[in-house]
Amino acid sequence: MVRMNSETRRTMNMKVFTKILVVSLVTSSIAHQYINPGPCPGTQPTQNSHFTHKVTDRPFSTNSDESTTTTTATTSKAFESTSQAIESTSQAIESTSHAVESTSQASESTSQAIESTSHAVESTSQASESTSQASESTSQASESTSQAIESTAQAVESTSQASESVTSQASESTSQAVESTSQASESTSQASESTAQAVESAPLTVERFVQPAESTTRPVESTSMTDCFDLYNAGSTTDGIYTIQPTTWNDLPFEVFCDMTNGGGWTVFQRRIDGSIDFYRDWASYKEGFGDIGMEFWLGNDKLYYLTNQRNYQLRIDLVDQFGSSYYANYGLFRINNENDNYRLSALGSYQGNPGDSFSYHLNLPFSTFDKDNDLHSISCAEHNRGGWWYRTCTQSNLNGVYNAPDGSFLTSITWVHLPGDSPYHLKYTEMRLRPI
Repeated sequence: MVRMNSETRRTMNMKVFTKILVVSLVTSSIAHQYINPGPCPGTQPTQNSHFTHKVTDRPFSTNSDESTTTTTATTSKAFESTSQAIESTSQAIESTSHAVESTSQASESTSQAIESTSHAVESTSQASESTSQASESTSQASESTSQAIESTAQAVESTSQASESVTSQASESTSQAVESTSQASESTSQASESTAQAVESAPLTVERFVQPAESTTRPVESTSMTDCFDLYNAGSTTDGIYTIQPTTWNDLPFEVFCDMTNGGGWTVFQRRIDGSIDFYRDWASYKEGFGDIGMEFWLGNDKLYYLTNQRNYQLRIDLVDQFGSSYYANYGLFRINNENDNYRLSALGSYQGNPGDSFSYHLNLPFSTFDKDNDLHSISCAEHNRGGWWYRTCTQSNLNGVYNAPDGSFLTSITWVHLPGDSPYHLKYTEMRLRPI
């Protein structure tokens, strides 16, 4: 759209004003004719410059006067209407002028909008060209990527084939190794089972269970170990002498013998092996403990109390009779009370073993020695049986009796009455040990 300039607007305005002027002149002429109609019929104009009527013998006609009056009134009304028309026309011209000016402004705004649109189109064209170039580059990149993917797929396929070959060979070798291991494990298991059966049935000897104290001693760097089970869990798997300190034990740490077989972590508190230590001792000796930890000994009732009351323990007793036959007895729980209750045997769990149960007879009885008789008999069982034990009236077991007692003194000997035949007396080996449940 072409912008309308000021010269064009002036030309249009002049044309409008010209038409208005012509209309005004025509209207004025018509009005003048009605107002000054000229001499009436039958009269003549005077020669004087003033307009006068000459009196004649014949007066003006009445009808003529009325017509003139009517014509004048009509002319006046026409003139008034014409005036109003002129005024209306003038207002219309003014409105038209405003409209023309508004149209001109709108035209100018439209022209600016067209110019902005043209710039936008040009920018869009440039962007489209850039996009086209980018698309072309992307297409090239995509093609390169496709080639790379194809190469990678070929490499993966080659690798997969190689891997399949290697894996297959490795799997076959592994399978063979597993089979061999399984066979070896089965053989080991059979050997272990045979060994266990042999151990269980073989006679217990001094050489099997005890070594010289010097070679079995193991240093302990920490006193946080409360029993042999803690030591075993910390990595100590060799039988020997270690230092422990039970949870509520307020004295110095003390030495114990740890048996790391049969599951490991067993704390030994009694052993009879060769009669080198006299077990016919007083109350104080059994309270503190005595003997050689690496050979024959009694750990001590005070230590045994603190051990068995820091957690729940099971008890295992190993026996070898005078003929070399070995036996064992397991009890699901073992605990004694403190000295105020005379180290009473306060808890003893269910029995398992092969010699018969000769220890449950002593449950809930206090400990007795020759100088402190706490049994239920009228005589002193400790004196009669020559030991220290949880006597009733008097005993079915007496593992702290006399080693190698004379033949006629079997009641004083090391005894477990539920052993078969002549085996209950004169036992050659005993060991009592604890491990947490």
